[in-house]
Amino acid sequence: MIELRIVVEGQTESAFVDRVLQPHLWRWEIGTVPVVVKTRRDGARPASGGGNTYAFYEAELRRSFRDRRDHLRFSTMVDLYKLPGGFPGAEALPDIDRLETIWANAIAEPRFIPYVQVHEFEALLLADPLAIRKAFPGADRELETLQQEIRRFENPEQIDDGEQTAPSKRIITHIPAYKSNKVNAGPLIAEAIGLESLRAKCPHFGAWLTKLENLR
Repeated sequence: MIELRIVVEGQTESAFVDRVLQPHLWRWEIGTVPVVVKTRRDGARPASGGGNTYAFYEAELRRSFRDRRDHLRFSTMVDLYKLPGGFPGAEALPDIDRLETIWANAIAEPRFIPYVQVHEFEALLLADPLAIRKAFPGADRELETLQQEIRRFENPEQIDDGEQTAPSKRIITHIPAYKSNKVNAGPLIAEAIGLESLRAKCPHFGAWLTKLENLR
């Protein structure tokens, strides 16, 4: 039995790991444990949520690596959108695979599988915009407009054409209630879309999922 600890940006990603990834990976006898990165936004007290410097992520990973038990593996779910400052490999962008390779080499921990979400968690939800009605019934017209809006993109991971049109901002424009309900709504929508559809429509996410399924 493998225990996979995934360092995530916030509670939405944590819930996604628990509700969507865990049931799937259990088939491969892989148990997942989300770890929300700790930051010091006020300069004094730790707080959960994505940090604005890479040091927070490395510190969280290094703390986890102290546990040397053989069955442990480690990964991440960090948004490329507003990538924390000082991130190793940032100079390699837009080559996301090279960024992850440079990061893995900088960490130098064989149990670590880096993953950077292109471009943010909500890109996964745009794999099927109409599935958003699972969390927001009655919004069919708004979601059909959103679906038309993103048709020019080959896949949802390519949606990153401005701060006001990032995946989350596009959803909030049409469904304002998502902003205050994302922790519950995000995983619910992803669950409705299904991992196989997410794998097919979001190739970088799909490649990560395949790596996790093949952990030994």
